[in-house]
Amino acid sequence: MVVGQVVGWLKETWLVGRRTRIARGPIDSEAALLEFIETRSAFIAQTSLYGYLKTRMGTRYPEYFLDDVFVAAIDRAKWLVYCACVSDLTVFCLAYASHGAAFSKPEMDALALRLHDASVSDALAALGEPTAGEIGTRFAARVEATIWPTVPGGDGAFKESPEALSSAAPVIEAFRRADKEIVMNSVLFRWKNVRDEVRKRLDPPALLADVRAVGR
Repeated sequence: MVVGQVVGWLKETWLVGRRTRIARGPIDSEAALLEFIETRSAFIAQTSLYGYLKTRMGTRYPEYFLDDVFVAAIDRAKWLVYCACVSDLTVFCLAYASHGAAFSKPEMDALALRLHDASVSDALAALGEPTAGEIGTRFAARVEATIWPTVPGGDGAFKESPEALSSAAPVIEAFRRADKEIVMNSVLFRWKNVRDEVRKRLDPPALLADVRAVGR
C-alpha cells in the first residue's frame, strides 16, 4: 500500500503534464525549442532529485512520502531544480544556435527571456514571491552578461542546475556537505545526452528564420 501511494504521488507531482511528451523531430522553430527545453529540463530535474533522495533514503524511501512536511519540501525542491535546469539549457541551446546563424545580441537576449519565462511560469507560480522574482532577476542578469558565441560548448553552460540540486534537496546538512561534489558531478553527467541531442537536432538557420518571420 505504501509503495502504491508513492507511485501515485510521483505521478501527481510530475513537473507538469505537457512536459511528459518527448518530441524527436528537428528543433527548427521557437515552439519546438520551447518544448525541448521544458521536457529535457523536467527530465533532468526529476531524475536527479528523486534519484539522489532514493539513494540517500535507502529501503525507507517510501515511508518518507507519508510525511506532509517532507513532501512539501520535495515539491519546492523540484521546482527550484527545474528552474535552474531551464536556465542552463536555455543558455546552452542559444549559444549553440549563435554559432550556426547570424542572431544579433538583442535577438538572442529577447529569445532567451521568452523561452525562460514560458518554461518556468508554472514553477514561479508554485514557488511564489520573493523566490519567483529572484529567479527572474537572476536569469535576466545572466542573459545580459552572456556573450553567446563565447559560451563553452561542453558542460560549461551548466552552472546552476548542479548547485541547485545540491542546495535544494531536502537532506540533512551532513549529507549535503558530504555529497556535494558527487551530486554536482552526477547532474553534469546527466546533461551529456541532452547536449548531444541539441547538436543533432537544433537547426539554427531555421530557428532564426522562424523568430524573424513572426517579427518578435
